[in-house]
Amino acid sequence: FFKKEWQKLFWACAKAPCPMLFILARARLAKETRPCAQAKLNTHPQPWSRAGFKLGNNCDSADNNLCESFNKWIVEARFFPIITMLKAIRRNRRKAIVRIQKQRC
Repeated sequence: FFKKEWQKLFWACAKAPCPMLFILARARLAKETRPCAQAKLNTHPQPWSRAGFKLGNNCDSADNNLCESFNKWIVEARFFPIITMLKAIRRNRRKAIVRIQKQRC
């Protein structure tokens, strides 16, 4: 399917963020080209469309570990006066953000 219009319609199907928009994009694709739509109708959208992927984290321990680390970092800040405590928490928040960024790469 080398026509540019068909490719755009296919990518609209692939990038659809939810099943309802996927169905709408697939209907537009079916209206423009029959063979391409039939080929895509015969396959399940889960492996190739964003609408088929599960939202959120696949592993709850990632969130839990991050919260536990952050709580450990701010334990000593809880006993400071309010302004000092907020400054300490702010410093530790930066450490958490840097840690998240390192794990993402």
